[in-house]
Amino acid sequence: MNNEYIIFIESNTSGSGEQFVDLAIKEGLVPVFLTSTPEKYPFLTKLFIHPVICDTKDDDNLFKLISQYSNVVGIFSSSEYYIEIAAKLAKAFGLPANTPTAVSHARNKAQLCHILNTADLAIPHTVEICDFQAFDRHSGHFKFPVVAKPTSGSGSSLVKLCNDSTELQTHVEKIFAQQVSHPLSTTKQSVLVQEYVAGEEFSVETFSHNGTTHVIGITQKHLASPPYFIESGHEFPAEIDPQLSAKIEALVINALNAIDYHFGPAHTEIRVRHNTPYLIEINPRLAGGMIPELIKQATGLDLVLQTLRLYTGKPTQLQSQHHLHACIRFIIANQNGYFTDLRKPADSAIRITKPLGSYISLAHDFSDRLGFVITTSTQNQTAINQAENEIDNADIVFSHDSVTTDSTLKNTGRLAAALDEELHHLIAQRYPQHDLSEEYLHLSWIDSAHVMMLFNQGFLSDEATRKILAEISDLQKHDFAQLKSFVSARGTYLIYENYLIEKLGIDIAGKIHTGRSRNDINATLFKLTARQLTIEIFESLWLLRATLLRQAQENLSTVFPIYSQYQTALPSNLAFYYLGLDQVLSRDMAELKHHFVDLLTCPMGSGASAGTTLPINPTEVAHALGFQSVAQNALDAIANRDIALRIQNTLSTIAVTISRLATDFHIWATNEFSFIELPDSLCGSSSMMPQKKNPYLLEKVKGYCASIISNQAKMFNTMQKTPFSNSVEVGTEAIIPFHESIFQCKKSLRVMQKHIDSLTVNTTNTTSSAIKHVTCATYICEHLVKEYHIPFREAHFKIGDKIRASLENKMSGNDSVWELAPTIEEQKHTPLTWSDHLEYGSGPGFKSCRTQLAHANDALRMDSFWMHRMKIDIDRRTIPFNEQLASFKC
Repeated sequence: MNNEYIIFIESNTSGSGEQFVDLAIKEGLVPVFLTSTPEKYPFLTKLFIHPVICDTKDDDNLFKLISQYSNVVGIFSSSEYYIEIAAKLAKAFGLPANTPTAVSHARNKAQLCHILNTADLAIPHTVEICDFQAFDRHSGHFKFPVVAKPTSGSGSSLVKLCNDSTELQTHVEKIFAQQVSHPLSTTKQSVLVQEYVAGEEFSVETFSHNGTTHVIGITQKHLASPPYFIESGHEFPAEIDPQLSAKIEALVINALNAIDYHFGPAHTEIRVRHNTPYLIEINPRLAGGMIPELIKQATGLDLVLQTLRLYTGKPTQLQSQHHLHACIRFIIANQNGYFTDLRKPADSAIRITKPLGSYISLAHDFSDRLGFVITTSTQNQTAINQAENEIDNADIVFSHDSVTTDSTLKNTGRLAAALDEELHHLIAQRYPQHDLSEEYLHLSWIDSAHVMMLFNQGFLSDEATRKILAEISDLQKHDFAQLKSFVSARGTYLIYENYLIEKLGIDIAGKIHTGRSRNDINATLFKLTARQLTIEIFESLWLLRATLLRQAQENLSTVFPIYSQYQTALPSNLAFYYLGLDQVLSRDMAELKHHFVDLLTCPMGSGASAGTTLPINPTEVAHALGFQSVAQNALDAIANRDIALRIQNTLSTIAVTISRLATDFHIWATNEFSFIELPDSLCGSSSMMPQKKNPYLLEKVKGYCASIISNQAKMFNTMQKTPFSNSVEVGTEAIIPFHESIFQCKKSLRVMQKHIDSLTVNTTNTTSSAIKHVTCATYICEHLVKEYHIPFREAHFKIGDKIRASLENKMSGNDSVWELAPTIEEQKHTPLTWSDHLEYGSGPGFKSCRTQLAHANDALRMDSFWMHRMKIDIDRRTIPFNEQLASFKC
């Protein structure tokens, strides 16, 4: 398969940054995300993207890195600060992009003002201040109020309205002192001082390609109270006079032409005074502030998707699908402190964008936003009223103290922090009781698919089909509350069917079961659940591996000896240990991928175990439920749950590996080893012994793993010696431990992921151990073989004899063996040097380790791609059914 890659160079940290990556996945592309600071992008974990950590300021380095990929179709950045470098690289690879010059003209506000002024276009009077001497020269000539801002940047950062020379000087000094602007800047930021244009503010969203600039529309913008320019809300489309609209559009198009801007989206900000528009700035990218989402809800036009397609050479479509008015209002912090809650009505549409518990330090720019609400209506004022009513009914709660799950456990004397909040909740969870909501939901999916198939095959009338689907929809709407009070020893299906017969009569609902059995329903229910659970385990493994590889990259030079039979054995680094774990977990994921093929085969149509005489269409039902194919043999489909055994076997293998990892960490955290230190938030204290710090979560994990392994025996024993036919033992009883194993496995993987991410290594102790316990011995032995052509066994004996003699004389074994290798004796206290030479046989050598890491990173990215493709393919197969279902609900 010839995969198409798209390169992302940094990104917005939220909003469209996440949307671009998500849509790239859905478009079937493989995203390669280049960043120097992956921690800035929480959405990468959410989307299962394993970033390439590199210096994104270095053009040459980026060019070499991108050159490693054979089928790159686009190079892109949604970050204001990296658009220009992305454009340069795209042009270098012959890929679609704007000209770097046009991007530069737009990004440098001083340069932009000069070009637009030369073109005689309406802009505010502007002065660039490069240093304090320039400020002194101009200070007596400013007509206040004025706006002071950096020459580059976005999101209203450091933009302020100044009413007098004192305010202006203070703010100019602040900009100079911060030396902000963008991460690529190496020189001090200059300042623009602009005439303040009092009046309404708008933005114009344009999209240029094939030599034409399309005006998508004009957005009405609203700002919070001066002196800062924080956007508090927008409406799209703006309700303005057609003549003014024409003036604004003409000004924007002329400005874009003046800087030769003819590719991609642009977000141009306008102020209107006395019916005359003034151009404030051009942003060479899509708008921020959720404006693309506002446009999507108002028109159906997805500008994020169209931009992605433009930058990857795909056809674009800019036609509106409908015409509504959309309004957004932001919730903006008004004080410093911990954002602890946002109180709002239960049915509120407000979305919170800042994590609860995060500390807010007012920056007087876009980063002060805590959330937003978007409303739509056929009338602009109605949308505004709805949005503002939502905001009015929301209360922000701040605290000056951070909040923990249980403040009484925050400090126990020995431990200064409470248990990690997520893990506190996770380990408190017990294996849940049977989830009736999920079972009934899956049953309703099967029913809807089967009913639609019966209609298409002529077994149900249009009227009967509509009534059945309406009743199923009502059950879903009420979370099957109508059914949950009933208990049946023979399972949920009969409760479900009897309810529909009571509501619709046997003449209608009695036909639903045509051409099927509880047996194929139950087999399909299992597969639907197992399919989802397998994806969840795959995701949990992926996240653990991503953590292992990230920590491996950070610990390539962290000395960490290898053990053999509990004895210090060989020199190594911690990265090598993590890479070994990644290898075995990658094989577990390969097994899950193999198992998933079976989970894409649908048992529906197999009936009781021998099919049916009725001309049904099982393939239609299978596709409606996201399956790829139907069972090849009805008896096999009903009699077997062997896929549960196979997945359980993989879970047991995972449990063995995780238990071994937990054991290593447990040993290394002991006072005797003291190789690693775990944070207080992952440990517990003793109720009696005040000195203790217990890494008890590792014991929990080992217990979970033991439970998983014992469940395997339960399942095999329950299924063995049953007849090869429909069996309650096989289809019901044997599956109970399977669900518990999934639950325990997910907990184990998450707990260990947290430990790997949080531990610190005591390199003094690991280095001392490697030296004291003579891990250089094999290294010197092989040195003697290479340097002096001594037979290996002879060299082995000499070194062993040296070590024995030195220990008997209470001398350093390490020092004594280096006497045999005088030409490299300067290495005797540098264990990392010893391990760096272990290049052959896939050891922890300098090049070997980095090659292993590169291959592991690539493999992890392809596992992510596989997972995305499976989800997308499942959803894609359901599209015809969902479209037909929607037509019946109209």
